[in-house]
Amino acid sequence: MNTQTKQEPKRVNGPPAFLVLYGIPPEFVVSDAQGRSLGKKFQLDKSNKGSFETALRIALGAFFAKHADMDRARMVFVRTAGDVAKAVKAANSNTHIVYYGHAIAEDKKLAPSKGQRITIDQLSRMLKGSSISHFDFLGCSSVGIAADLSIAIPGVRFGGLMNKRNDEFEVEFRTLQVRKMAITKQEFLHFGAGSQ
Repeated sequence: MNTQTKQEPKRVNGPPAFLVLYGIPPEFVVSDAQGRSLGKKFQLDKSNKGSFETALRIALGAFFAKHADMDRARMVFVRTAGDVAKAVKAANSNTHIVYYGHAIAEDKKLAPSKGQRITIDQLSRMLKGSSISHFDFLGCSSVGIAADLSIAIPGVRFGGLMNKRNDEFEVEFRTLQVRKMAITKQEFLHFGAGSQ
């Protein structure tokens, strides 16, 4: 009796699969429609994670417009370099990763959660030999990270924001469920692997 299980083949051709890696979102004071502070801070937790992911999926779809199908994107919350490495390793061939989280422009590091930093060297080691075809960084002024990685890993297309990322959130005051989210459009540059 043959007890081997058949593994799913990795996708090579066709449209890319999308993987969204997101860190702790911006912390902000909840305000009313007139912009007056209501004295409560938004924080992501188990109770509002689902509504945040739904709003993020829609916001990313609007930000990337026709360039990315976020409806079927896999969402993965990351806190550490280890979380990112695990997600990259598990990704199928021809995967387009979008990182939504904090970035520190002057140090060229990602900061997915408080006290955690991911360097270009760490990212380079994670991505070399992986099946990732495209990696976009939606962290503040992340264009330097994208440019440096495109030199280190020439077969992958990298994108980054020129300026600070601005997000707008609409949340339900009592439960902090995210009703709506928008990422302000801005210049987004690509490097490497046939950039345009």
